[in-house]
Amino acid sequence: MILIYLGSKDQWYKFDEWTQDIWDAIGDLEETNFKHLCSTLNVQSIQVHSNFTLARKTPSVENLYNPQKNKKYLEKVSKKIKEFGIEIADE
Repeated sequence: MILIYLGSKDQWYKFDEWTQDIWDAIGDLEETNFKHLCSTLNVQSIQVHSNFTLARKTPSVENLYNPQKNKKYLEKVSKKIKEFGIEIADE
């Protein structure tokens, strides 16, 4: 449901514009769903660092040479990152 909502509002990567309700819904996700969301949002590292790693910057969908900054996302989901023992890497 989160992905459908974000798509309908054209807010895929506009982390600064997300409401607290979106962040709360993400906070309720189980590990598999959380990882799937991160991957779909292009926050997952493209380098293989471990089983599952998030990146501080990833290539943006619009332009592979214009990195998408994931700082806001990583800050807002830090509790989930710690809960699931997910690593964060620089690309």
